[in-house]
Amino acid sequence: MRILILTFLLPLWSTGQSDLLQTFGTVSHYEIFCPCKLLKYYEDGEMFYNCYDNSNDVQFTIKEFKYLDGLDLLIKKLDKNIYQNKRHVDNSNKETVLIDDYLSKNPRGVIIHLNGLKFVKVINDFENKFFFVDKNLAASFEIVLEPYRGNDLGEWLDKTIESVKPKKIKF
Repeated sequence: MRILILTFLLPLWSTGQSDLLQTFGTVSHYEIFCPCKLLKYYEDGEMFYNCYDNSNDVQFTIKEFKYLDGLDLLIKKLDKNIYQNKRHVDNSNKETVLIDDYLSKNPRGVIIHLNGLKFVKVINDFENKFFFVDKNLAASFEIVLEPYRGNDLGEWLDKTIESVKPKKIKF
């Protein structure tokens, strides 16, 4: 009987989300500060993460744009290890092209360098967003914060940008 009672009471004592750092990304994984639980959705063949924070009245949306899959990353990593001294691939040019393309679609964007990543921060009337490209060029991510009732999200946006970091596997 005690085991049965503990089985039903234990979930009530635990919290649903103990850490506000959450993981996102399918090919390259990153952590981000988000006060609500991110849920994965698929729509029109594209995947995105979404949540709504009731306490701050903010909608968070993370869109992932894939350029490589897991097998491509593995081949790229093997290629880099085998031919490390013989040839060098410059990824900064490809990253610059992706960022310039995003800036052309979002002319109010500003480039920010933080935590070894290059972000494009865009503040519009109805949404605040930022964009960055994975270091391996496997994917890029657009994080959109939409305020409701005219909330100012400047501080939230900065806090969210500062929290983004690559997820490291812990053994």
